[in-house]
This record gives sequence, structure tokens and C-alpha cells, in this order.
Amino acid sequence: KLILNASGMHSVGSQETKAYTDLGVKLENIFEIYPSISKEHFIIKNQTEIFSKLELEKSNSQYLLSLGRVVKRKRIELILNAFSKICQKNKNIILVIAGTGNQSYLNQLKQLTKSLKIDKNVKFAGLVLGNEKLELLESAKILIHTASGDIHPLAVEEALTMKIPVVVTDCDMPEIKKYDAG
Repeated sequence: KLILNASGMHSVGSQETKAYTDLGVKLENIFEIYPSISKEHFIIKNQTEIFSKLELEKSNSQYLLSLGRVVKRKRIELILNAFSKICQKNKNIILVIAGTGNQSYLNQLKQLTKSLKIDKNVKFAGLVLGNEKLELLESAKILIHTASGDIHPLAVEEALTMKIPVVVTDCDMPEIKKYDAG
């Protein structure tokens, strides 16, 4: 009743808009307002120790990046399984998983890296913020986002702002297809 009587609904993407209309909300009462990214927030102001912490050489490392919460809905095991196949052809490539979240899921992922024999190629960075995040984004070859049904994921938008190509699964960002950005 509350939703149907609301004079306006805020949506951050077309999937959310569709969910509202499926509930009976009139399209004219839904206002899509996307998260705002300001380019001046994507300038590295200070170099950090993130690369030495991860035992990576900033200038020579080829790495893929997963950035976001480490929870089951992000389906990071999909990345690890695909990455294990990439490692068979390129033993020097690295996957950096940046983010925190559910500890038992994180432990499962670490165990999966061992069973896939890619634990030497996967770096768990933990929470990265500010300049650390920007440095990782700036040097990444690709950002990989495998969350199920994310609505306008910020990590993808941040990567695109830093001109990093993205590989995504079913997220609500029509701009990726429109601009052939991933």
C-alpha cells in the first residue's frame, strides 16, 4: 500500500524501475537518478604501499581486479574458476581481490584458490580505500564484476572512469553495451 500510494519512487537503474512497475507503481512516479561520479575524486594524490603490501611490482605486474564486498552474491568463485583456466596459459598473471565481507565466504574462496592451484596467483587485498583503490584501478588490466543482479555497480563505474575495461555479468548498466565498454 505504501509503494502504490507514494507520489514518487527513487530508482538507480532500469532493473529497479522494472521491479517497481511490476509492483504496480506508475512509470511517471519513478525517478531514475544514477549515482554521481566526479572525475576530480579519481586523481591519485599520494602514493601508497598497496603494491608492496601485495608483493606486486606496479610497473611490471599484469593483474585483473575484483573490487567490492566479498559476499556470496558477488559470485567471486566464478572469477576464480575462469582465472584458473587463464593461468594455464599465462602463469605470470595475477588476480587481485579487493574488499571485505563475509569471513566464511572469504575462507571458502581461499580454499578454492588452493584446490585450483592458483593460490600463488591470487592476492587478497582486504579493504582498499582512497588512493590505494585508485592505484589498483589505475594499473589493472581489467576489472571483473560477477555479482548477480547488481543495480548500477559503483566499482564498474569507477573502473570506467579510470578508463579500465570491464567484464561484467548481468548488472544494470546499459552504458556498457551502448558504448562498447565491456
